Amino acid sequence: MADAVEEFQLGMGHQLLGHAHAMLPTAPAGELRFLAECLADALGNALRIAESRWPRRDRTPEDGA
Repeated sequence: MADAVEEFQLGMGHQLLGHAHAMLPTAPAGELRFLAECLADALGNALRIAESRWPRRDRTPEDGA
């Protein structure tokens, strides 16, 4: 279940980043603020995922990885 949530969050982050690249050159200030808030949320999700997986890097299959 956690893997599916993480996959969804990362997918949304990728979509948001693509949207950001497309709108940055012409977006009004209000839209840029909203975009910045969404990107901050997506970054928070990505960091949470990375931090939750960090300990798993050093585990071996015998450890239950």
